[in-house]
Amino acid sequence: MDLVKPNCIVVNGRCFRAFYSGGEAIHSGSANSYEIDEEYVDDCSEEVPVNDDLECIDIEKDDHGNFIHSMTVAPEFYGMIIGYKGQNLNKLEHSTKCRVIIPKKDDSSSKGKTVILRSSAKRNVLDARRKIMAIVERSRSRLEPNYFISIPIEDEKLTERYIEFKNQVLAEVKKEPHRYQGICNEIFQDPGRLHLTICMLLVLDDDEKKQIIQKLEKIHKEKIMDIINKKKIIIKICGLEYMNDDINAVDVLYGKIEHNEELQQICDLLVDQFKNTLFIARERAKVVLHLTLLNSKFKLDKAEREGWLKDRKKDKREKYSVQELMNKFGDYYFGEVQVKSIELAIRHTRTDKGGYKSAFTIDLTKSL
Repeated sequence: MDLVKPNCIVVNGRCFRAFYSGGEAIHSGSANSYEIDEEYVDDCSEEVPVNDDLECIDIEKDDHGNFIHSMTVAPEFYGMIIGYKGQNLNKLEHSTKCRVIIPKKDDSSSKGKTVILRSSAKRNVLDARRKIMAIVERSRSRLEPNYFISIPIEDEKLTERYIEFKNQVLAEVKKEPHRYQGICNEIFQDPGRLHLTICMLLVLDDDEKKQIIQKLEKIHKEKIMDIINKKKIIIKICGLEYMNDDINAVDVLYGKIEHNEELQQICDLLVDQFKNTLFIARERAKVVLHLTLLNSKFKLDKAEREGWLKDRKKDKREKYSVQELMNKFGDYYFGEVQVKSIELAIRHTRTDKGGYKSAFTIDLTKSL
């Protein structure tokens, strides 16, 4: 036990140091109320560090002298906890000597997100909680992010310049298709969805979304306003670059953003505030701002929306050549634009204007 920062538990409103000598198991038998056929087996005996900021957790005692703890777990993780034919759950209960009760699959109430832990020993409850949290952390890394913090580009003149660029490129493709292999209308970004991505996030329920929004509000009030200092943030977008080494096999082509110190500080600050949380996905040491113009996955996205994509997992992205495009348009000037807002955008959504739906917006113009 760490004498400086000991583990704590709360029993009947009082906080105690967690120092236990063992206890008998409560066997679950076939008591689990949620069963799936999940081909995933987790090693519940593995020691994994968990980012659990709670210094103490609530543990109650029932009429039979057993210790009970209720923990909130998103239903998306139940399959990982249970495992293939219950292998994970059986191993978890056996190794911790703790009964784990998972809600029924069709339970839409608040109790449907509550996993109950019960054992005759407090230590077993804490051990089961720690291992479930470890499974949740590992499982989150396997899920696709569904939100992202972004800077929408909603400037009319810049949008017009982008459309001109697109039309000029497609005109060249029509004249000399062999020089622009793989480039077609479907891989261009929709004008209404032009944006700069700051970081990707995984948000599983309204409680998590509320936490993120509160964090963004606090960052804006306490730090971003000081960085802006009542000045407009103007960025210049000029020139093209691609994301891999082979100019003839490209997935993403983007417009280069001229460095702006204030904007870079804001972006790095936002990533720094989320980097030690479970929300952030695809963490980077530093934000490299860019304006995505062409992306091979846009073709698959459109096919999926229109219903003629057979299997998203099996259909591969088709890379394209940008050698001739870079020769003719490599220094293309898109213009300057004022950064007016930062959004918590929702992936795979569309507004009436074609942009991403927003769960929250930081209005940077109010600081001027």
